Amino acid sequence: MIRSGRPGRRKSDQKVFSRAAIIELMVICGVAFTLYAVCASFNVFDRLITFLATHQNLHLDIYFMLPILLALGGLAFAWRRIRELAELIHERRHAETHARRLAMTDALTGLPNRRGFELRLGELEAGDREAHGQRLLIAVDLDRFKPLNDLYGHAVGDSALVEMSRRLKDLAGPHGVAARLGGDEFALSIRVPEGEDEMENALAHIREALNRAMVIDGFVCRVGATLGAAVTGEDGDDFDTLMRRADLALYDAKRRQRGSAARFHQQMEDVTLAKAELEMDLRTAIERGDIEPHYLALSDLGDGSIVGYEMLARWRHRTRGDIPPAEFIPIAEDAGVITPMMENLLRRACAEVRDWEGAPNLAVNLSPVQFRDPWLAGRILQILTETGFPPHRLEVELTEAVLTSDLSMAREVVTSLKAEGVRIVLDDFGTGYSSLKYLRELPFDRLKIDRSFVQSYRDDPDSRSMVAAIFVLARGLAIGVTAEGIEDAECEAILKNLGCDFGQGYLYGRPRRQPAEVQLRFDMDTDPPARAMQ
Repeated sequence: MIRSGRPGRRKSDQKVFSRAAIIELMVICGVAFTLYAVCASFNVFDRLITFLATHQNLHLDIYFMLPILLALGGLAFAWRRIRELAELIHERRHAETHARRLAMTDALTGLPNRRGFELRLGELEAGDREAHGQRLLIAVDLDRFKPLNDLYGHAVGDSALVEMSRRLKDLAGPHGVAARLGGDEFALSIRVPEGEDEMENALAHIREALNRAMVIDGFVCRVGATLGAAVTGEDGDDFDTLMRRADLALYDAKRRQRGSAARFHQQMEDVTLAKAELEMDLRTAIERGDIEPHYLALSDLGDGSIVGYEMLARWRHRTRGDIPPAEFIPIAEDAGVITPMMENLLRRACAEVRDWEGAPNLAVNLSPVQFRDPWLAGRILQILTETGFPPHRLEVELTEAVLTSDLSMAREVVTSLKAEGVRIVLDDFGTGYSSLKYLRELPFDRLKIDRSFVQSYRDDPDSRSMVAAIFVLARGLAIGVTAEGIEDAECEAILKNLGCDFGQGYLYGRPRRQPAEVQLRFDMDTDPPARAMQ
């Protein structure tokens, strides 16, 4: 606990005061000695005594006492001012020290903050020159702190942070240091013996200590933590490099499993740098329009006709060639550019498919990130208005990930689109956990059986049972069914006999920029070349 108030004088400050006072006293004595030497060399004292003796009637000795007394008073005053100045210097130094301590310490936990952690770590490393073993810098992220804070309030949350800080400080010991970097993020530096096994044992011990239950205001709480470790010297020498690499290991551990620990490997940084480079290229590609819509045919299994196309995003990198959607779509979501990218694709696709022969439907699969936008329905309808694409020909596909993230927002978007005639499709049906609930909650027009069930139908009895159950459920709810991943005529025949309405897959062609069977239809008053260029 940092205490406020006027501090007492410490020994170090007393020494500073004594040294300063001695120097000033020596200066005064030096001046006095110089004056004395000048007076002695010119016989000033003898001349003064002779002058006083010859003029006794003037009583000059009384007048000479006055400057002497004034000089003595000046010396006393100067000494007092010197002491006051020394006290002022002491107080200012203490205030500066207190301010530096506050600037480098977390107010809640008393642990060093990031700056204090960096300085303390430098001191430890300076003392480690003759020590054996390896020093770890560990990034610590609490796993279940936010639910605890939301459920029991900030007071309990603060108490939990203080308790976790105490545990980290105990784990650091006399030769380590723990710090709070902000929020529920901490850092820990400890020295352990050489070897991967020793490091893993240390990380396991830290996880066990942080995962122990705590009792706060009568509540039994268990938080836990995910760890990322970097080795000083081996993974970097400067603080910023070590912290960045410990954070990379932490992110890798969180991606794999919360509550786990990971040690930094160079591959983590290589992947991160490659992802950052690809993100910059992706932003440029979106601005240039290099992300293009390709179309996968949707076949009516009843008569074999092509009734629609699903728009798929494709990116041909100018130097790396084709980049798979599974690689650049997550990057677009993380970078916050998925919305402008998909809006550009939808706008281009609507303008292109609008005049295709047979007026096929257009299906577009939206990202869960897009459904966080309350204006999503309005954006889609605005694109339809701009391009003149009929709403009843558009099919919006969404996965259960959209519904599990925010069901109320999804319901609002779906309701707005349905009111304008847009069709809603539940994609990858059967791979989630609550599909039946969502079929009851939202007005879907069709559901799509995931390709994994279709492709394993002939060899896996469980897949056959699952597919059969889906068709029974769909017929009971009067919902159409589309099967993905149809690659041969035998599979098509099986699904057709089961009552499947539509099919997608390589049997009907691979995704293409413009399918070969597509023809443009023109109105009599429309200029064909101008329409074809759209």
